[in-house]
Amino acid sequence: FRFRKKSADFLKKPLKAIWSGVSVKTGELAKLYPLLSDRGISLIVISDQRPDLPGPFTFVPWSYHTFPQAILEGDICVAPRKLDNPYNRGHSIFKIGVFMTQGVPALGSPLMSYEEVIGKADAGMICDSEQDWQQALDSIMDDRGMLQTWSEKSYQAMEPYTTAKIAERYTELFKKALKS
Repeated sequence: FRFRKKSADFLKKPLKAIWSGVSVKTGELAKLYPLLSDRGISLIVISDQRPDLPGPFTFVPWSYHTFPQAILEGDICVAPRKLDNPYNRGHSIFKIGVFMTQGVPALGSPLMSYEEVIGKADAGMICDSEQDWQQALDSIMDDRGMLQTWSEKSYQAMEPYTTAKIAERYTELFKKALKS
């Protein structure tokens, strides 16, 4: 994930929301679709196969080789997730992290991992209800500059999770283990 979203891209119209995941997990995304559509926000879905969603969207087949570049087509990552089961509550930052690493900010459900990189860094918004999603979408529609600010903060928030930083942490751990 070596690419970076250009600041000027956030000012282009229409605003493009982007989501990635396996097609069977688009249930929460389907519920968000009307909020996007009502605001004229287009939707890009990167997935293993074309999902069944309620309206028009751009489908991009997932590929290891094209995924990093495809991420840059979106202006805001949307990551709605039900919190009614342990699997979803324990979800890692990866789903939003791949976007944020390249400067695409995120709107996400209040998972602990999402709050860690979105909320604490002010790199997007945590949305706990339909009203929160509406407010977040309206805010970025009214002020595209927010996306530019969030983009830089997203990139910075993901810095501790880069391969180089994680490798440093493992190296230190192994050094300590060898000294014991």
